[in-house]
Formats: sequence, C-alpha cells, structure tokens
Amino acid sequence: MQAFTIKEITKLEEMLPFLPLLNQMYPELTMPVYRDRLIDMLPYRYAMVAVYKEEECVGLSGYWIHTKLWTGKILEMDNVIVHQDYRKHGLGTLLYEHLEKIAHKQHCETMVLDAFVGNFQAHKLYYKLGFVAKGYHFVKFLTQ
Repeated sequence: MQAFTIKEITKLEEMLPFLPLLNQMYPELTMPVYRDRLIDMLPYRYAMVAVYKEEECVGLSGYWIHTKLWTGKILEMDNVIVHQDYRKHGLGTLLYEHLEKIAHKQHCETMVLDAFVGNFQAHKLYYKLGFVAKGYHFVKFLTQ
C-alpha cells in the first residue's frame, strides 16, 4: 500500500484548496458558494480530515460533532470523497478509522453519514465498516 498521511483541518484557509476534489462529487460547486458555506458551518464545529499522498489531497471527509435525541452524541461524517485516481486503495477505510478514533475521544455514542441513493460502491464500503441503513434522509429543495 502506498504511504498516505492524514491531517485534521479546522481553518477556512486550509479547506479552500479542497474545492477541486469536492468538484468530483459536486461539479457545480463554485468557490464563492463553497467559501460562504464553510463560513456558515465553521462556527458549528465543522472540521475536515484530509488524506495526502505527498502534497496532494487525495481523500477527504468533513465532520461535525453534535447531539440528536435519537442517537445521543454523534460524529456525523460529511462529504466523504476519494480522488477518482485513488479509489480502491483503502482511503475510505482510512478516513473512517481516523474519524472513529475522534468519535471515541469525544465520547460519541454513534457515527452517522449520508450517501447518495445510487452510490452503490459507497454503500458496500459503509456496510463493510459496520454502518446500517436506519431510515431515509428526505430532502425538499426550496430554491430550485
């Protein structure tokens, strides 16, 4: 396996260069929108974990730690993405394992994530990692 390093990212300036990787999942996401959303999210303890191959970010997951009535204290994985050239190299598992350590350290009871309905490769990984589908995440777009 290739050598990868993981870094925790908490500052806006460190997150902004990740837009090209996020564009693999969200092609329409622009820098002004990305920046504005991060500015809105950061005060709510939003952070990221990035996987690097040398100086290039090749995997990424945002995360939040918060509490919900039905789950207790949770670490919610957000926008899990691995660069298309590095898929099937174990980076999704590497991100998950790092985030699980953070969840334990923060005394979380649960980890949760969303996955697009048609992303079957991700579903396969999440089941393998011990996640279960507990319900649906309904979305109603108000501005489209």
